Amino acid sequence: MGKRKGKNKKSRYENGNDTIQNSPVKAKKHLGQHFLKDEGIAQKIAETLSLNGYTKVLEIGPGTGVLTKYLLTKEIDLVAMDLDSDSIIYLNHSFPLEHPKVLQGKGSFKVVEADFLTYDLNVLFGNEPFAITGNFPYNISTRIVFKMLEMRHQVP
Repeated sequence: MGKRKGKNKKSRYENGNDTIQNSPVKAKKHLGQHFLKDEGIAQKIAETLSLNGYTKVLEIGPGTGVLTKYLLTKEIDLVAMDLDSDSIIYLNHSFPLEHPKVLQGKGSFKVVEADFLTYDLNVLFGNEPFAITGNFPYNISTRIVFKMLEMRHQVP
């Protein structure tokens, strides 16, 4: 009898004791979602923020908050914006319970359910400078770049 392939192999989606299959939020193909799973990559993305001349940060498509928890270790005012109501519910209810220490920092954290492409960012930031970050949905990444180019006077 031969061994079954992959029987004892760990899933590449495993994160600690939990797997992406057990996540309360499932990626939705019609929204172009692909959730960031690699903690090391999330930490590296968070470290790219220079915080030179700004403290406000917009995270687009936070999903399950893998990047969010690393962003919240910085002294920033973070707005996590997502169109997916499941992500919004998770970020408002379960995320704070699972990651209470990161929410005790000196910055602030706000969750906004909205479509980034149509949302008036002046409502959130006025004329103040802000950075954007995130694990952008594939199907809107080009439009995100173009929207940010329109606001280049505010985005360092």
